[in-house]
Amino acid sequence: MSDTELFCVMLGSEVKTIPVICSWCRNVLDTRRWEIPYGGRITPDYGICSECLRRVKLESIGSADPENSARIQGILIVDDEGNFCGMLSDMLHLQGYRIITCCSGEDAVEYYSRLYTGIDLVLLDMKMPKMDGYEAFINMKRINPDIRAIVITGYARDSDIRDILTAGALCVLEKPFEPLVLIERIRDVLSR
Repeated sequence: MSDTELFCVMLGSEVKTIPVICSWCRNVLDTRRWEIPYGGRITPDYGICSECLRRVKLESIGSADPENSARIQGILIVDDEGNFCGMLSDMLHLQGYRIITCCSGEDAVEYYSRLYTGIDLVLLDMKMPKMDGYEAFINMKRINPDIRAIVITGYARDSDIRDILTAGALCVLEKPFEPLVLIERIRDVLSR
């Protein structure tokens, strides 16, 4: 029994199995949701199946850019959905990148202002509460005019996408996307 399961059982929770879709292959993952007394619940809302992780790892072995492999490159992932950040972090860590995650635009700008020299690329969600991706990008660009950023969005307006690309973001990926497409875009951007 996992720590989460044990914790939920101690609270007297009810375990229900609900379907969660793999974010990349769209297959259904069996997962559990714990109904916690007094109105709470723990539900994994994003997932990636082991087959997708294995495929990404196998298909990319030996295809790393030797020019960029002299040092480990740092990628800052900024997304208010923690599970999505974790999923991207796991996948990109398997690719040999050093990963930093921030769950808000404000945290990302603060982190970037202190340590931007170790960050080679920013993966940035467009829609976040308080400080959105555009505002975070503009603030980071003031710190480092040479910032390299890929915008990831599930539901941005065309005008928002146009504005951030005009401001200097290098490309936009719309969710859901294939993991290998993201890896190719990252390699392309880092080789510039």
